[in-house]
Amino acid sequence: MMKQTDIAQHISGIDSAIHNPARLMIVYLLSRNKSMDYTQLMEHTELTSGNITTHLNKLAQNGYISVLKSFRGNKPNTSIKLTELGAKAYRNWGENILKLLAEETKQQLYGSMINSLRKPKNSYLTFRDGYPYLYAEQAHYLLHGYYGKGVSLPPKDESCVW
Repeated sequence: MMKQTDIAQHISGIDSAIHNPARLMIVYLLSRNKSMDYTQLMEHTELTSGNITTHLNKLAQNGYISVLKSFRGNKPNTSIKLTELGAKAYRNWGENILKLLAEETKQQLYGSMINSLRKPKNSYLTFRDGYPYLYAEQAHYLLHGYYGKGVSLPPKDESCVW
């Protein structure tokens, strides 16, 4: 069980630039795609043009996204990418959220993650090779932080673009 001071420290460590629901949706989508254009983000988040612009500006000010304006034919196009700093901030956000969860909730997440796994067709492919499906042992290591700093929430799913 965590001490109250540890809990307060983890809560204060949650990045408010990402924790906002609209910005979290944007970072979530960008973490699963190499880049997205402005209209794609508007469609997927269902935010208005003015609202998404405000949130993109906040993420850009923090260095979490890069915005590239160009033309496709004669039409302007705005492409948005998650930066390395943004990916790190998202990972840290997930780790802080995970630390705040009750142990029972963590075990439920672990159980549902194990139950949703599929064994890869080629058994020699592993998560480190970029294969999207994890073996149960690898999921265990991820959840408990044996691979680097652990798992970021929510984990990548099958619909992500590798």
